[in-house]
Amino acid sequence: MDNPLGLSKRQLNEILGDVKDLYGDGIEALMRQPILRSLKRLLERAMKAEVLGYVKAPRYARMPARADYLNGYRYRNLGTVYGLLVDIRVPRTQRRGYQPGVFKRYARRTDLVNRFIREIFIQGVSTRQVGPVLNELSGQRVSASTVSQVTKALDQEVRAFQRRPIADGYRYLFLDGVRQRVVSCG
Repeated sequence: MDNPLGLSKRQLNEILGDVKDLYGDGIEALMRQPILRSLKRLLERAMKAEVLGYVKAPRYARMPARADYLNGYRYRNLGTVYGLLVDIRVPRTQRRGYQPGVFKRYARRTDLVNRFIREIFIQGVSTRQVGPVLNELSGQRVSASTVSQVTKALDQEVRAFQRRPIADGYRYLFLDGVRQRVVSCG
């Protein structure tokens, strides 16, 4: 491994120990804000280039090929695996024909966050507890009704699984059961 700073192993271990003493396990929280700022800037620049390609003309230019006119910005929040991006500037056009390609219309979270919510739910976490779990991991809270909306796609998959044809290739049938004794108090 290259050592561009020319430090000894002992010196590197001392520096890493100092970093750990200063930040402890909170290094992820320290890194989260610069990552979110960079991601927001990247998305805004991508949408700016995309809308100019949609309009087919530079700003303030009168051209016969122009498809639409820029009409300011709207602001929205977007949940990502790195955290919540707040007040992303989304360009608007006069005819409202432009839709950004970086996220779906009306989406409040990226598809990866939605898959993450579904996976937490599939692992047995209740709809009310998914919010606190997601908050610990990405700094975002979701309500139980949001979890229900996100997991609705699972209902279709379960229905399709239950209605699938079963081939006659099975030789064994295993049954399992639980017996509970109920004692009445009275």
